[in-house]
Amino acid sequence: MQILDDNKTKGVLTTKSIAAQTTDITHVTLDDEGDWQFLGDGDFDASDLLILPLGQIIELDKTLGTLPNIRRKETYIRKKKSAKWQKL
Repeated sequence: MQILDDNKTKGVLTTKSIAAQTTDITHVTLDDEGDWQFLGDGDFDASDLLILPLGQIIELDKTLGTLPNIRRKETYIRKKKSAKWQKL
């Protein structure tokens, strides 16, 4: 699935630090149920997680539009925001 083709109001899992733009998105997963996860490097716990609309995540990081077509159960990673996405 192309990320830009999905429902922009759909809730996605991320962290508070990504929402605050203090951490870059370095891991993107489309799970087996079709739900997105946008995570960064480093440790976090359940209290750091939150749900945001997909459209808001795309606004926070326009480079997400460069992700290739992602299938369920796939994860893409990168080392930093300016790096290319690679399938894990």
